[in-house]
Amino acid sequence: MVTTRKNIVLYSLGAIAIVSLYIGSYCILSISGSYRIGASGIGQGKDGNAKIVAKWYNWLPAHFMNTDVNPWKPNITMYFYFPLYVVDIRWWHTENAMYTKMYKVTPFLGDEHAEKFDKYYGK
Repeated sequence: MVTTRKNIVLYSLGAIAIVSLYIGSYCILSISGSYRIGASGIGQGKDGNAKIVAKWYNWLPAHFMNTDVNPWKPNITMYFYFPLYVVDIRWWHTENAMYTKMYKVTPFLGDEHAEKFDKYYGK
């Protein structure tokens, strides 16, 4: 009887530790995240020329997208943390939260990825 109770306590503590590590590691990634472009389109720039403009932004924790080849292709991190990501964007990092200016907003790809984008999609 004592062994069974001891095993239950040990397994329970182990499960709590694993869940805590899972949630804690997601929180660390989310702290380093930013709002990134969710959809883009063609708009008119200040100079009258056509340019790519953001239609809306989505919250993305750090390391959730593969920016080396295709910036919109999720990597393994996204699949691993997907349940927490869904909870995060539903209750914490909502679309409206972007407009509070409390969070970082990453512009379209950024200059460092423009060359990779052109190479991948063929300019």
